[in-house]
Amino acid sequence: MTTKTQFVFLQCSERSGSNLIARLFDAHSAFCSPRPAHLIRTYCDHAGTYGHLHHPQNWAQLLEDVANGLDVMLGSWSRQWSQEELADLAPLGRVDTLFRALLAHEASAQNKSGIFLKENRLYQHMPFLLSTFPDCRFVYQVRDPRDMAWSWKCARELRGDVERASRVWLQDQSEGLRVLSQLQPNRQMSWHRYEDLIDDPAGTLSPICAHLGVQYESDMLNFHENSRSKLHAKDSKTWENVSRPIMKSNHGKWKNQLTEDELTVIEWRCGHLMDRFNYSRALPPVSDHQGEAALARIQPLERYTKSAYAEVPKAEREQRSRAAKYWEELGNRPHRLEPTTIGKHTQ
Repeated sequence: MTTKTQFVFLQCSERSGSNLIARLFDAHSAFCSPRPAHLIRTYCDHAGTYGHLHHPQNWAQLLEDVANGLDVMLGSWSRQWSQEELADLAPLGRVDTLFRALLAHEASAQNKSGIFLKENRLYQHMPFLLSTFPDCRFVYQVRDPRDMAWSWKCARELRGDVERASRVWLQDQSEGLRVLSQLQPNRQMSWHRYEDLIDDPAGTLSPICAHLGVQYESDMLNFHENSRSKLHAKDSKTWENVSRPIMKSNHGKWKNQLTEDELTVIEWRCGHLMDRFNYSRALPPVSDHQGEAALARIQPLERYTKSAYAEVPKAEREQRSRAAKYWEELGNRPHRLEPTTIGKHTQ
């Protein structure tokens, strides 16, 4: 590929509008935004299980895992990759070259010069991302934890309810702010609120685009007319809203949906970070004793699985089951600690 690819990574919690902003940027002339295959997570979370990648059998295992990761994800990229085809993208052991080439190929296949990609828990992978994509940029989107928790509670495919959602939000934003404080001075990461994006999309997208070195395009707001958005919406009922225009002021639903105990737990846990993101609290601050008492009342009500999941189309449930088995298999592999090699094999 002769054109230098621009790599942009999205930091965003589950149920916090990641699908919307991805579709908006997919409608930009410079970017494609394929379904997240979480390939960076595949490698980073399990890098210690491969051993030295200059050994052919270890390299082959990583290539097989990447091919399988693309195969089990919901939705698809522009093409499916075999292990042998992935091997042609990079020399033996050069995982950095592999990922750069794979993402660049996806952008090129969609006639775009850049790729806008979500990775769950992006902050955990920063050392790898910054070394592999030193010229990349990051976009950080945050949503009111009360709406995020209510949406999580409604999501049929996600385990847990408000208790789990508030823990995820707290961790993601604690780590997200830590990374932001380190990268923002070099203008490598920008941040915005989901609520501002849907209330004033043009006014919010313009500075994000400027941060990425491109012009804002009004056609971004027509993302729902894009054929890729329509296909994306069909992959899961969870994503059906991306085939519709932005629903302005579509926030604050938690006011009529959360119980007092649920609201107490969220604001007790997350209130100090809500203040930093300028989310107004609904309740006066409570003591740890009061917060723990509310937590004790809602914890027994947390659902590990949700009965409504049975209503998910069979094909989607089967695909999610395949993905779960894939991640379980990766997670069960033993860690392999090998001595550092010096010389021609050093990456």
